[in-house]
Amino acid sequence: MTRDEAKSILEASFARPTATPSYDWERAPFLERQKAKLRADLIEPTDVDGVACQWAQDTMGLDNVVRPFVAIARSGDTWLLYCESVGTFWQASGTPESEPLLLLGYSSDDALCEWYG
Repeated sequence: MTRDEAKSILEASFARPTATPSYDWERAPFLERQKAKLRADLIEPTDVDGVACQWAQDTMGLDNVVRPFVAIARSGDTWLLYCESVGTFWQASGTPESEPLLLLGYSSDDALCEWYG
């Protein structure tokens, strides 16, 4: 995946309604600011491995199988991963040295929701 392809995937997600909670009275400007921040965190897409964190395994019933993803955004140790086979975004944490990255457990086609909650 190229950076332009990753950006297109993000923009397609942004074009759909989002479940991202608004922490501001003015929802539309808030969402635009969050989209701009996520665009700024876009990285050169990188193949990574991810596995559900222990909490997600224990409380959500996710398995401990390591799966391939494409990392498309990063801020510190927080990553936005994309699963090309099903078209979903996942938030993960960790460093490249600590792979597999730990998946928070939630996923959807809503990039902004997965990135910010």
